[in-house]
Amino acid sequence: PYGSIRIERGLPMLRLQTSPCYLCPDFPCIRACPRGALRPVAGPRAVRIGRARLDRHACLAWDGGDCRLCLARCPLSGEALVLEDFKPAVASERCVGCGVCEHVCATVSSPPAIRIWPAEPAGAATTGPGGQC
Repeated sequence: PYGSIRIERGLPMLRLQTSPCYLCPDFPCIRACPRGALRPVAGPRAVRIGRARLDRHACLAWDGGDCRLCLARCPLSGEALVLEDFKPAVASERCVGCGVCEHVCATVSSPPAIRIWPAEPAGAATTGPGGQC
C-alpha cells in the first residue's frame, strides 16, 4: 500500500531512504508477490531485511542536538532502537531492517546517520549499506 517495493531489472527492490517497509500487520506485499519471492513470516519481528547501524559521529543527538526522530518513528521502538544516555542506539539483534529509521533520518541529515545494511546469508561478507531485498 505504500509502494515500498519496486521492480528493477525483474527483481523486487526496496529503496529505504525513499520508501521503507512499514511492517504492515497483514503483509499485503507477500500476498501480492506473483513469483513467491517474498516468503510468509510469523509477524513483524520475524522480518529479516537487514540491520540498522548508527554512525554516532554523524547523529545529531550524539552531537548534542535534540533529535530522536528515528526512535519515535521506528515500528519496533524500545526494542530495535533504544535510548542510551537519552540518545538513540541500535539493538541490532532485534532490528529487522525495515528502514523507517533511515528514511526519517534522511529528512534531517544528509547522508543519514543511521543506515540499513542488507541481511546476508550466514558466512557471507557484508560490503556496505543498501536497501535491496
